[in-house]
Amino acid sequence: MPSPNPMVARADVPRRSEIEVHQASRLKDALEVMAAGAAEGKPWMPVAGGTDLMVWITQRRVVPARVIDIWNVDGMRGIEETEGSITLGALTSYAEVRRSEVVAEWVPPLVDAARWCGAAQIQSRGTLGGNIAGSSPAGDTLPVFSAWDAELTLVSTAGARVVKFADFYTGYRQNLLQEDELILRISIPKPAAGSLQVFHKVGTRRAQSISKVMLGFRGHLGADGTVEDVGISFGSVAPIVLRMPRTESAVRGKVLDTDTIDAAVRVAGDEVVPIDDVRSSATYRRRVAQNLVRRYLTALSKS
Repeated sequence: MPSPNPMVARADVPRRSEIEVHQASRLKDALEVMAAGAAEGKPWMPVAGGTDLMVWITQRRVVPARVIDIWNVDGMRGIEETEGSITLGALTSYAEVRRSEVVAEWVPPLVDAARWCGAAQIQSRGTLGGNIAGSSPAGDTLPVFSAWDAELTLVSTAGARVVKFADFYTGYRQNLLQEDELILRISIPKPAAGSLQVFHKVGTRRAQSISKVMLGFRGHLGADGTVEDVGISFGSVAPIVLRMPRTESAVRGKVLDTDTIDAAVRVAGDEVVPIDDVRSSATYRRRVAQNLVRRYLTALSKS
């Protein structure tokens, strides 16, 4: 779906009573309805748990003219393990992630991220696909998908296409989804055995808090003690969830001694692009990001 514009003027959005709703139970039905709407120039906004949309409507930031309810669409839920990856349906809820033994075994930080997503009611209704499609740089699960090199399968009546998570976001609240497409599933490669895996969220309080800074971190040392693999991604420090390729390059293939870690911390300070807002300042966010990079590179050096 086109990313909702949070700056829509109140006069430009329809009344709640004017919203047209279609309820889909089959993927084929949902895609055909969305294709027809896109062709007419009257697109449908997909909604599953509705945890974001209800807030937008209440605040009259975004009130879509047409909504397609995909909560009961078949084939879009579930968690599966293959030889090299785990795959999660886009309608998988945070609560289902928290209960999954497969996710806990292979990507425990995704369980941690799901635990931070609001209260129990939100976790029961909110979905991974919704968190991704919402395109907020503060989306709790996004740094994990980013740092773990996830891939998204997008589907329409024309077929399916696979997009690297790192390429999905094009700007603030903007992504590659076309008006006739849905996110079908998310695939995460299994990390190497013995990898250090971390999700760290900094917020005003310990629960139900929009983040000031989030980190997804995974790292693995080779037999010679050098960094063999590393993924570092931040949320809430840029217009999009921010993968840190320059910081990763500063340590990849190197021994994590004091000089190497110090250099990576300096690079991280340059790579993040935080802003001042009601939750925090750019200075604070940059310093926290650097401290987290130092903390977990140091932990990796001792693993």
